[in-house]
Amino acid sequence: MNKSLVQDLDNYLLLHSQRILNLSFTPTEVSIRPHETVWFANLRSGDETRDLVVKEQSKYGVGGLESLFSVHCQLRKRIPFVSDRTVEFLGIDSDRSLLFLEAVQGLSLTELLQRSFRQRAPAFFAAETLDQLARVLSAVHDLEPTDLGLAPALRPYEELRIDLQKKLEDPAISRWLPARYRRLDSFYRRLQEPLWDESSERLLFADLQPKNILVRPDGRICLIDIDYYLGRPAWNLAGTLVNLDLLAIRRPTGPSLRITANWKRILVDSYMATLSSDGRQIAEELVFFYPWSLLRLYRQHLQRRAFMKPFLSWFYCRLLTYFFSELEGRPETAPYYSGLKVALD
Repeated sequence: MNKSLVQDLDNYLLLHSQRILNLSFTPTEVSIRPHETVWFANLRSGDETRDLVVKEQSKYGVGGLESLFSVHCQLRKRIPFVSDRTVEFLGIDSDRSLLFLEAVQGLSLTELLQRSFRQRAPAFFAAETLDQLARVLSAVHDLEPTDLGLAPALRPYEELRIDLQKKLEDPAISRWLPARYRRLDSFYRRLQEPLWDESSERLLFADLQPKNILVRPDGRICLIDIDYYLGRPAWNLAGTLVNLDLLAIRRPTGPSLRITANWKRILVDSYMATLSSDGRQIAEELVFFYPWSLLRLYRQHLQRRAFMKPFLSWFYCRLLTYFFSELEGRPETAPYYSGLKVALD
């Protein structure tokens, strides 16, 4: 955190918050509480009060704080379901790279799903929550970037294909994979041509981790750490599935993996069922983006926990084997990608 900003933030809010946030009162008291990368602020004047979150961020993928604010507000205005399940942006100060957001109360999706491992949360509650997340993703992925004033930007996806093959040839990975999964040529043949044209790029959520999703007391989810970028919907969906996989890493047992498998089935099935556009291309590209996202996370995890390499290699390759064998319809895994299989058939 910027220490000088922390010291100055209370005075800053007293002077500027009414203008930036369009408050109905002039704050006379401010309390600030730092938490990780944000500040929780409470503004008061007599009996009137306002809670909010202040975030300092100078780099956003869409092209600046003003663009992020505009895109997010347009998105919430156009899609009521998404508006009800994403944090409200209250205002910005571009000069200081400050973003002001509503303060949301709730339980993180991470905690909710971990309670499912411990059998302290009803299974239907996790299913309902993941169904909401899938519907938010599909609604956003159905939009054309040009509808929000954004131009598609072609990304070097061909480099990712080469990168994935190199990861599969890594001895630490290949030793755990059945031979038929060490080369992806047969899976690539599923992909439409031309595969990497910019016309299929959509608005995607960045950093869509369970810890950045709260479940409000009324059961609605709320995405609280919002940023956007342009890319393929399958990339966004794959990253979300991989983040669900990671929740089982401390309990890599059969029951835990079956629970996460069911979460992913719910997410994919709901996503494919609520997508208004043809989901076949997304399903096909997920065949690429899920392995790539999974092994990218493996590499990141390995950099932080090199001493765990044997376990991490086994764990991530087990997930990858589950994915490929399910696509082949092999009986050794539970069918947790039925929505994907329907789209591919």
